Amino acid sequence: MVIVVSFGGPRVGNESFMKQLEQNGIKILRIVNVDDVVTKVPWLVVNLEDMTSSEDAQLRLSSKELPYLNKGDVAMSHDLKTYLHLVKIL
Repeated sequence: MVIVVSFGGPRVGNESFMKQLEQNGIKILRIVNVDDVVTKVPWLVVNLEDMTSSEDAQLRLSSKELPYLNKGDVAMSHDLKTYLHLVKIL
């Protein structure tokens, strides 16, 4: 079994991709900052049903929970330090 923990990655995969992961025993935890635009990619999908959630589980966090962050800094929402701080305060 392989377990993947993903921080701030874009959405990937379709139903076929998901089946391949399951057949190979791959489990995914996707850690998402809801304020991070990268986690929303791809924005434009012709058929949303073709774009499945390729993760077994999501941990959805918000950088608005961190009072010391510059709220206007989009890049800071994607920074690994931000993700690690968010996980730490759980």
